[in-house]
This record gives sequence, structure tokens and C-alpha cells, in this order.
Amino acid sequence: MPERQNVRHAGRLFDLVNLISKHPKVYTASKLAEHFHTSVRTIRRDIRLLEDIGIRVESEPIGGYFIMQDLSRVPMPLTESDRLALEIVPWLLRGSLFDGKVSSLIHAYQSAMDKVLGGRGRAEKQASEPEAPDPGVVVDLANVTDTADDGVVLEILSAIRNRRTLEIEYQKVGSAASETRQINPYYLVPWQNSLYVIGYCHLRHAFRTFKVARMQSVHSLADTFVRDTRFSLTDFLKSAWGIDQSGPEVKVKLAFDADVAGYAREDIRAHRVLGENTDPDGRYIVEVRVHLNAEFLRFVTQYGGAVEVMEPSELRQRIKEEAEKMLARYQKRAAAPERTFR
Repeated sequence: MPERQNVRHAGRLFDLVNLISKHPKVYTASKLAEHFHTSVRTIRRDIRLLEDIGIRVESEPIGGYFIMQDLSRVPMPLTESDRLALEIVPWLLRGSLFDGKVSSLIHAYQSAMDKVLGGRGRAEKQASEPEAPDPGVVVDLANVTDTADDGVVLEILSAIRNRRTLEIEYQKVGSAASETRQINPYYLVPWQNSLYVIGYCHLRHAFRTFKVARMQSVHSLADTFVRDTRFSLTDFLKSAWGIDQSGPEVKVKLAFDADVAGYAREDIRAHRVLGENTDPDGRYIVEVRVHLNAEFLRFVTQYGGAVEVMEPSELRQRIKEEAEKMLARYQKRAAAPERTFR
């Protein structure tokens, strides 16, 4: 075909796509042939050519052509994981809305996806898709450093989205053997470089937290579940220092030296504070109600000698014993003869 004809043909193909896109189910082959002053046979050949280059053109028994742009039938060969990734991105972004930093990015993404999916309105999409969970289903996964298999994460995300019960092989800390659990997953939340699933545990008949790195296997069951609308992630985490709710709940009084007081105020969430003041030496005195567990102990010990546990006495004794253990280790190393290597 001469170059001039190629250009003319390309122009007709462009106009054909534009016309069908703007007026779906209006133009039949005969109407298109009349519009472009060509034959029905030529129009049908053009339609086949468009499909060959990845533009899905459909028609109905009564009505004209339209461009197929539904996500489940996009022209490219998307896998189930590809489709899930496209659909899950707004949830990933919404998880960061607690600090309000990415709301404009969410709107931009949703606008782009509306165009990719054929301009379906948000109301139509909400009617055809499962209702999205609360913001925070997934929170900023970029900073997670735990090695979690992508397949495991996608399986969890898919189960959250489709409300399917998960069966997991779970290895608890300090346990020699794993155990099988069935959970209804509600949230996937990172905390201190690790991923956690928060959901309803069938064994304990209560909401529990599960660390993804301790899951030896994960697969979705055919069983579906109905989300408990009374469950609130915010309320669930209120009594936890970070994400761990194990251990007895106690009132703790801490005194932070003046030079770390600012950091302590930043680290302690306001809703946990029962009372606070500054003493004459500039120390930050704060009372909090927390679950007494390894997570909270790590928080206290990270401040070293710049914090003092004032109450309760059992926690004060635990920190004292930990400090003595550290001191003994360093003294032992200092007393040992220095080894030389050749």
C-alpha cells in the first residue's frame, strides 16, 4: 500500500476508534460504512485490524459497535494477580490517609483507572464490586523489610477483598511446632518493618493479630464471611502499645530525662496518656495504660538510662533485672583476655 494510502488508512482507524468510543452501540457496520464513504466489508476488515493491535471491539445483535474496556476483559493478557494489583492500589494508598499525605494521589489514580476501565462511574463500580473495607486495610508497604513471599501477601489481600476465610500454618514465638489456624482477615498492617494480619480467629473466637513472617503457609478456603460492622481497627489497637495485645493490661508511670522528653512525647500516642507533667528537673513524667509484653519492654529499654520506670513495681523490677543482665555481660567481656587473630 502506498505511503499516502497508509496515512489515510491510519487516519480512518483513529477516527473509527474515536467515533465508536464517543457513541457506543450507535454505529453499525453499515452506518460506519456510510459515515466513512467505504464498504461494509472494509469496515469489518478495519475492526479485525483494531482487534489484532489490542483494541477489543464488540457488537450486540441489536445495536452498534462498542469498545470493550471492562477490567476483567481488557485486551492485554492480565493474570489474576495483575488484576488484583490494579484493584488493590487505592487500598494501599488509602492506608496512608491517617496522615493525609496522599489523598490527591488517590484521586489521580482513581481518575486514571476510570479512564482505563472505560469511564465507569464510581457509583457503578461500587455496585458491581465488593464493598471496600475501612481505610487502613493496607498501610504503606514500602517500608516493610520482613521477607514475606509476594504470593502470600497477594493471597492475604485477595482474601480480605473477597471476604474469604484463610487457613494458615502459624509458628508462634517459642513454640517448636506450628499450628493450623483459620482466620477471617480484616486488615493487613505493617508495624516496625513487619506485616501483620488482624482478623477473627476461629480457634480463639476473638480478634487476634498474626505476624505474616510466622506464617509457613497460607491459602484461601471456599468459605466466605460477613464482616462484623462493630469491629473498629482504631478501638482494637487503642489498648496495644503498637500492635501486640498480649499480656496483662496495667497502668505504667515513666520518667524521661529532659534531653529525650521531646522524642518520648512524639513516640507516645496521645490517646494512651492518662496524665503527664514536667518535674522541676525538666523530666517528662507520663502515665499510660498498656499491655505488658515484649513490645512495650522494647520501647522502654530503647531509651536506656534516659528513662526510669516509676510504677508498677513489677515492671520496675523487670527493667532492673534486664539492666543488671546487660551490665554483667559487658563486665564479663571486659574481664576476658582480648583474643588476637593471626
